Amino acid sequence: MVELKSDLKLYVGTVELFDPKKHLDMAANLYAAYFNDEFAGMPEVLTASQLAKFLQVSPPTAYELMRRTDFPTINLSTSPKGTKRVLRHDLIKWLKDHRSVT
Repeated sequence: MVELKSDLKLYVGTVELFDPKKHLDMAANLYAAYFNDEFAGMPEVLTASQLAKFLQVSPPTAYELMRRTDFPTINLSTSPKGTKRVLRHDLIKWLKDHRSVT
């Protein structure tokens, strides 16, 4: 230990360097734990069929949900009825905002 001032001390020894992979893995584990693993493994961008599978609804129901104006979709074409996708974090937020509390 090297003393710099009376109230500051510098500890000399081994220092763990920042490991991005380790910290990303830790963040992913915290994320999965926070959401009780129900969103773990879900792709970042979902198609209608992936949305239907996750929500356990029929594909037509997923398409109907994706046509709602309050549902967070992104349109990948210039046509209003074009290819749509849902971002995972937007879906999670939408589900939290629209859950019914009994």
